Amino acid sequence: MTAEIYHLTLESDWSSATALGTYAMSTLGRSLDEEGFIHASFAHQVDGVANRFYRDVTEPLALLTIELAELDVEVRLEVPPGARDAFPHLYGPLRTAAVSAVRPYRLGESSPAPARLHHTHIFASDLAATVAFYRRWFDAKVVADEVLLGSRNVMVAIGDGRLNIYDQAPGSTGRSGVHHLGLQIRDLDALAERMRDGGCELRKPITEGEGFRYVMVQAPDGILLELFESDPTDMPPAAAPWFAWD
Repeated sequence: MTAEIYHLTLESDWSSATALGTYAMSTLGRSLDEEGFIHASFAHQVDGVANRFYRDVTEPLALLTIELAELDVEVRLEVPPGARDAFPHLYGPLRTAAVSAVRPYRLGESSPAPARLHHTHIFASDLAATVAFYRRWFDAKVVADEVLLGSRNVMVAIGDGRLNIYDQAPGSTGRSGVHHLGLQIRDLDALAERMRDGGCELRKPITEGEGFRYVMVQAPDGILLELFESDPTDMPPAAAPWFAWD
């Protein structure tokens, strides 16, 4: 474990704690007594926690840097329900003296974008002719030609935009040649949970692919969205640059 862990809180809750010498909030709106422990994060987890739980908070936030060597309570690494990563949990009140730094935290200023429009996924009754069309007229560059989930996909870049061309003719159900819009997500589990809680119907549970995970959801006016999270280290090398996201 690292020497430092982090905790995001309301500035008002931290101000109250400094007067007492101990901090006893667990997370937004819940105390240590209610939750049983204080939620904390490693450095790479802070922005994800902020995006998931503090997105709608309008009060000023503070990020606490906690020195593990200064703690006098047990710290356990635990995987919360619905998560994949283990987070540090403090089983007891936090002494304010164990906090080495407090800085204002503003959601979105330093956080990476939680989602991006990645590609438009289209059908092709003649894959070679479709690729040739976009290469001839729009200088499209083929960046990957892979079999993903049992189907051939040719991925082309047109400037900084992308098409994923699917080796399958459009169906006879009135659907156009556009199948869906692909949105790349940084924390798919968190977004899927928020969307379900907000009344969005996900077509099925998150599906695991080769180097990526995805779920389908219908947007207004019948537009189908593919929400996916990728791991370029676990996919065919030719496809990895297509999904890389700094």
